Amino acid sequence: MQTQADELGSGKISVQSGASVLLLCTTLLAGCANPGPPRPPSLQLPSLVGDLSAERVGDRVLLHWTTPSQTTDKLDIRGALTAEICRSAGAPVANTKKSFAACVMVKRVPAVPGPSSAWDDLPVPLLADPVTLLTYRVEIFNAAGRSSGKSTVAAYSSAGAAPSPAASLTATASEAGAVIRWKKDAGGENLAVDLLRKNLSAPATPTRKPASLPVHRGKSVQPGNTGPSDSNEVHLRADGAEASQAAKDGFAGTVDTSAVMGQTYSYIAQQVRLATLDGHALEIRSQPAPAVTVEMRDTFPPKSPTGLATIPGLADAANGSPTAAYIDLSWEPNSEPDLAGYLVYRQLARPNGDPQGPLGKMTPLPIAAPAYRDVAVAPGQRYIYSVTAVDASGNESAPSAKAQEVAAAQNVGSPH
Repeated sequence: MQTQADELGSGKISVQSGASVLLLCTTLLAGCANPGPPRPPSLQLPSLVGDLSAERVGDRVLLHWTTPSQTTDKLDIRGALTAEICRSAGAPVANTKKSFAACVMVKRVPAVPGPSSAWDDLPVPLLADPVTLLTYRVEIFNAAGRSSGKSTVAAYSSAGAAPSPAASLTATASEAGAVIRWKKDAGGENLAVDLLRKNLSAPATPTRKPASLPVHRGKSVQPGNTGPSDSNEVHLRADGAEASQAAKDGFAGTVDTSAVMGQTYSYIAQQVRLATLDGHALEIRSQPAPAVTVEMRDTFPPKSPTGLATIPGLADAANGSPTAAYIDLSWEPNSEPDLAGYLVYRQLARPNGDPQGPLGKMTPLPIAAPAYRDVAVAPGQRYIYSVTAVDASGNESAPSAKAQEVAAAQNVGSPH
């Protein structure tokens, strides 16, 4: 019998044996393929901070940013993190290592991925005028003390004297809205005032503040944190010009026309000094003044009706009955949105027009239309009329101007 070795030596091999040899060679070549250079282990460098904001309040600057949750090579961060905040005077130059040299570290705080914040307590020299630009950056370090660098964006604030808190803050209800008043700044500077209003009558509904807070009465809004807020809170601003126009007896003020009757509100005020440095619009805020509360009770009556006019008349006779005298009244309608109606008053008068007897109410309840027919008149009798307006809260206006009229004499109808 010829062996496989004999077949190989003689140049003969089966198809099955050839396939086995080919598979063996392919496997060996695959095992010897070059996988490329080995990847170095990750240094776990936190990604750069891409957002940063600064808000000056009193003698401190509040900084907000988002601490990254991944490393520069897209891996989840492990271990403790530290945020280092640096501050420099003036606007930064090109994004180079040299430009960061002037950014002096002012605070290191523990950090966790997500929304983060920290306060920078300004040193005494930065609390005096003139107002100058402050530039902030933040750098995140991993547990090994390594970082990928300072934030790609800078936040700007300002050095200089902060305004004092709004003094003698008051809030009172008026027909136009909530009147907020405070003592005018003694330095004569036209400071803006930011108001944080909270509706105490409505249940708190935690929400996340939108990117743009609601604006009322065309005012700017107070920059706020990006953390949870209350949907019952509204930010308002009275600019310096408006506050100055409302100044009286050493006080300035504004009117919150969006306040609703029947609700109770609290107001917290901050005076704001505005400045523009190197193209950056900056604000220096005072510490918040203690909150004041106002109950918006509707104690404000409508305006008195105008244009009261009277016309005497006789009702058509029927079946030979005497005609019935009446006096028609009409007046201009009031425009108050909460108007409930009108009350009509009547008083007897002597022939010379002088009042005679008590004033009586002709309509026990308010009537809706600006017109009334008085059928309880005596022919030839003179009467004095007036009208008042009543709102939904029961507030009654002062009487309208009086109008006098004499009831027509009756005519006896012809019998059929």
